[in-house]
Amino acid sequence: SLGCVLYRMVTGKSPFNGATILEVLTALAVETPTRPRHLNPRVPADLDALICRLMSKRPEQRPAAAAAVAAELAAVERRLDRATPQPGD
Repeated sequence: SLGCVLYRMVTGKSPFNGATILEVLTALAVETPTRPRHLNPRVPADLDALICRLMSKRPEQRPAAAAAVAAELAAVERRLDRATPQPGD
């Protein structure tokens, strides 16, 4: 779920689409969404990779714990903060 929310936040699009609930559930089960960076090149590579791992079909490829996801998101935020010019710089 978090992967889908993050995907929507950075791309403005839903990762899985369909005209009916059954079509959306089928897409969720069998389709691999377009990588976020392909839809929005401003998405950092590490965030793109995390989102893709969160939406992986294979459970062993997903992060093992919420704490690990929180740590990765914090690291992305720190890198973005360092890369963003601050007022007065």
